[in-house]
Amino acid sequence: MGAVPEGARFLVGLSIDGSKEVHDRHRIDKHGEPTAPDAWDPARLPIVGTPESRPGHPGSVVTDWSVDPEEYGYFLCKVWDEWLRRDVCKVLAVEHDGSVYACDHYVYPKHRRGNLLTRKLGSMVFDPEQVRFGYAKSEKLPQYCRDCSYLTDCWGECPKNRLLRTPDGEPGLNYLCPGLKKFFAHASREADRMAKRLLDAPAVARPRI
Repeated sequence: MGAVPEGARFLVGLSIDGSKEVHDRHRIDKHGEPTAPDAWDPARLPIVGTPESRPGHPGSVVTDWSVDPEEYGYFLCKVWDEWLRRDVCKVLAVEHDGSVYACDHYVYPKHRRGNLLTRKLGSMVFDPEQVRFGYAKSEKLPQYCRDCSYLTDCWGECPKNRLLRTPDGEPGLNYLCPGLKKFFAHASREADRMAKRLLDAPAVARPRI
């Protein structure tokens, strides 16, 4: 990682969710409904592309200050362009706190796989519970995702963000779907070229990305 600029300021947030009962007692959505994972009622999810599927609408599934999916896609495209121009093959970021969970959006006791100080990472990756968690990400995808040309780039993104219904009403679509599609359309061509260059280059000459 690069050096931290002198005078840089950081805001560090600590989220303590607790059990589902404790979490949902205080962390509810704008309608007073639970926000713990898997608490959404599929029949009440808005359909992608409708005003309710974006922030700013009284019936939206997210708060008014939530990121807009289209603006998120614009942001990803700009970050990609900047990374491609200045940082490709130069910058690597790694996050580590010892404990390992199935996903950083599922930091709950039942999704804890162990700690790097007491268990090898490989055994946690192939833990039966983790394998089932991983397969569920693709097995629960709506048909709208399965038919998408960016399926293998996205795989529905994080299951916790699947807050929308598809145009035909099937639940399980990611809230950020429109923005992700915008980003993949923007970046995939150059990403494919980079991947081909890496595969064609001799092993000893391959840059580390």
